[in-house]
Amino acid sequence: MILKLCGGALLIAGIALILRQYKPEFAVPVAVGGGVVMLLAIITLIAPQIDYINALWLDESFSVYASPLVKALGVALVAQTAADICRDMGESATASKVELAGKAEIMLLCLPLIGELLGFARELLMQ
Repeated sequence: MILKLCGGALLIAGIALILRQYKPEFAVPVAVGGGVVMLLAIITLIAPQIDYINALWLDESFSVYASPLVKALGVALVAQTAADICRDMGESATASKVELAGKAEIMLLCLPLIGELLGFARELLMQ
């Protein structure tokens, strides 16, 4: 599926690039339309995984671990999307700051989990 998505992205980018030279008014709608189609394809690809994540979230033994991990995944996706938009607008310095903020937020979300895992490792080493 990823090869289809990458091929589609290259096709959309190529068409938009050609249209930008000859008919610039059509380049943006083609790029936006192609982006929407790709986003829908990605959503259908991810949809089955959401049930699995929900099952992990509701399982009592994994809920302590699943919550920070799912939150970190959400932060990573939002930060990467915002950074990509900044790069597309020509603001690479701002994009790198957004990525740094996302990494810091992920670290803060996972610190309790890391502390718990280190405590578990300490218990194993002491026995």
